[in-house]
Amino acid sequence: MKKKTKKIITCIVLIILTLAIILVLISKTCLDCWGWGTKNIVTIDKPLEYKINNLLTEMDTKLIVGLEKDKTIITEQGFENFGVPIAFSPTDPASWGIDNTRCEYTISLVNQAGYCINAGWESADEDIVTGMNNVQFDKVENNIGYALIKINIPEDLNPCLQRFKITVKCTFATEVTTDYFDLKIVKKGL
Repeated sequence: MKKKTKKIITCIVLIILTLAIILVLISKTCLDCWGWGTKNIVTIDKPLEYKINNLLTEMDTKLIVGLEKDKTIITEQGFENFGVPIAFSPTDPASWGIDNTRCEYTISLVNQAGYCINAGWESADEDIVTGMNNVQFDKVENNIGYALIKINIPEDLNPCLQRFKITVKCTFATEVTTDYFDLKIVKKGL
């Protein structure tokens, strides 16, 4: 009877270890499978443009920041070049100008109690890889400008929330549009 008990205990331990390893692998490779994270955007391709265009229409807005309707984007500590897409469609297509460079965006960090910049993220402005001031859109097509904001998330940053404000201005036009997104930084998986 003792040999049988030892075998059963060994099997249970192996099953538990296997399940634990599977859970760790799933959490590392698929943080967003159950809505726990937001997919990192590496490039703005045609399927993403289609999704953004649908959001612009569906939400009846000129500026889309991220792909989440609640404007909260979730990522892990230590993520480099985390991509957040934005898109802008001005009321007047002429706002882009002949060379499609007349509209630019600026990123600012909202400074309020409880946000990451007050909880140890001292270099947040430097961690916005694509720049913060008067940044041109990566591509303009059919009156819609697309850009990918790239952000480095420090490895040692405690889990926190940071709001980013995006302001789009078009020179030679009176058009100014503002929106925001919240970046929720969660603890890095094992």
